Amino acid sequence: MIFDLLYALVGYTGNVIIRKENNQNAKRTSEKISFQLASDFPYVTPAERRAIDRISNIGALYTIVYEYVHGSGLSNHSKTKSLYILAIQKALDEILDEYRQLIASYEEEAIHKRLQNLSLVEAELRIWERRFEDLCRLFDKIEEAKSQNGPQLIIQLIQFCTCGAPDTASLCMRLLKKCVKVLLVQLQTWLYYGELQDPYEEFFLRRASRDTLEQQQPHDDDPSLFLVDDIVMEQENFTPLFTLAMVRDVLFIGGVVKTLRNSKEASSQVDWNELETQLEGLRCLEMQPLSSLPLESKIQLTRQWASKQLMRLLFRVSWWKEFEFLRQTFLLGRGELWSHFLRDTCDLFMIPPMKESKESVLNMFLEKSLLKTFFEVDYRYELLSFQRLYNSTSDSDSSTAHLLALSSGWTRISLSYIPRKPLHILMSTKDLQHYSRIFCIVFAVAHVRFQMERCWFLLRNVFKECNRVSLVKYRNTLQLLRMCNFCIHCIEEFFQIDLIEESFENFMKQARGASDFDTVHLLHRKYLDTLVHHTLIYSASFMESLDSLLQVFREYCLYIQHKFIEEKAIVQELSTERQEHSIIHERMLSFLQELQKYPNHPVNTRLLKRIDFNNFFLESVVPTTTTVLHSYSDKEDDEE
Repeated sequence: MIFDLLYALVGYTGNVIIRKENNQNAKRTSEKISFQLASDFPYVTPAERRAIDRISNIGALYTIVYEYVHGSGLSNHSKTKSLYILAIQKALDEILDEYRQLIASYEEEAIHKRLQNLSLVEAELRIWERRFEDLCRLFDKIEEAKSQNGPQLIIQLIQFCTCGAPDTASLCMRLLKKCVKVLLVQLQTWLYYGELQDPYEEFFLRRASRDTLEQQQPHDDDPSLFLVDDIVMEQENFTPLFTLAMVRDVLFIGGVVKTLRNSKEASSQVDWNELETQLEGLRCLEMQPLSSLPLESKIQLTRQWASKQLMRLLFRVSWWKEFEFLRQTFLLGRGELWSHFLRDTCDLFMIPPMKESKESVLNMFLEKSLLKTFFEVDYRYELLSFQRLYNSTSDSDSSTAHLLALSSGWTRISLSYIPRKPLHILMSTKDLQHYSRIFCIVFAVAHVRFQMERCWFLLRNVFKECNRVSLVKYRNTLQLLRMCNFCIHCIEEFFQIDLIEESFENFMKQARGASDFDTVHLLHRKYLDTLVHHTLIYSASFMESLDSLLQVFREYCLYIQHKFIEEKAIVQELSTERQEHSIIHERMLSFLQELQKYPNHPVNTRLLKRIDFNNFFLESVVPTTTTVLHSYSDKEDDEE
């Protein structure tokens, strides 16, 4: 009978030890099968029968675990296969082999009649009984999960490793290490070759379609994550072993490696042995305890290597020219280009656009201005395009909020640019939106300044043969135009010189001395954030105040054109010169009061210093700008 009991411990039953199925009434996996001594077996006391049933039931637990691994459990539970399930099956086979070796040793002792103390055998088997019960509880947790992919298995195993008995934690740790080994192999393949070894989509990176990329890119402020345009992060496959920052670093490293390997010239100049040496440390992690895995430090070191290699690649394509181009176009650093463009489109912006006068008209004039400015046009200018933005019915629409209008005819325009690869990683979609908003404010100011300069030019032609006495009649108009012209020049110089040019020179000086991509990216982010903060492009009250000031300057230019040049009737809104002067004074005062709301901001410390009306318009210095504007209005009343 002892041999029947030993066979039952490894799952083989017969007429002495019988197997009893309980699939329908079993609430847990450990209750599905039970082994017991046949009821008609003679010469056994009730106490002996209970002892035999207790020992043979360990064989039933073994059978449940074995059949779950190789039968209807892990192999057939999920519709799709999994590398992690295969790893767990291998680990469970190794555990079951240890159990079978123990039973084989008992069998050998029984053959040689050395197996005397069954109580000692039962005590040793109790340890395996607890292990099998713990594995059955793990299987129950797996059954409760909706799917059986690798990350969810790792999460379940981590929970079992951190709670329960030490023996249970040790057992689950063996299973977890097998899963982590698969994860590390996938990680090493991506970091060294830039390829995904993930046939069942269980890695935290996955291949994505173009639609998925377009949905994710606007919401991510790190353009380096899209160095490889077909790989994205899969948040459903995240595990506690990798934080979000680590996953982003892994995506960046693999993207750099894939880009370098796809270029024969770049790949030939890379020391791949250095990368292999760093990844050798990841292979050694398989033997270390999971609680002390230095994954983050290893990935950080590899990212530093990738950042330097990427900088060398960008140096070959003259990365600094990309920022120079942004300064010349979006920040109006190329004066000749926009001077030609404003000269050709100034009248176009003063009339309401027709249905066909949309982006195509502006892009046609931009192309014409490029031909006038450059002997050989840079390919980057071909990627520029104007977009006409319409008024939104919703005040919360972020696409048109706080953008300055060019006139009552053309409400709002925007300049868009899509960089080529690999230079597209230098700036995110959000960065380009910042540049577009800054372009709107700088171009609107330049448009008003150009209108005023044209008014001065036209007035000089009208009054060139007039004597001084005849000009006295129009001195208030000319002086007001001079004040408006001075104000708009101060605003433009503040944006162009005090903010843009000065900060751009400092940024380029620091960026050119950088040796890796991360430093350049950080410097550019800091430079652009400072520029956004100083230009107040997202301040609704400042934009509204500046927009209203520019609008009244445009109307005054129209007033002068109608009165002195075209000799037409003035529109209703500009019925009298006095009303026009009063509106301009009001808007100027409102704008200056708006500037005073930012005590430590450059608009207060620098722009107000430039707009020094007291010294510019009066011989004696008056304490406040408000007094100057009021005294200027009183002077006009006296003269009338």
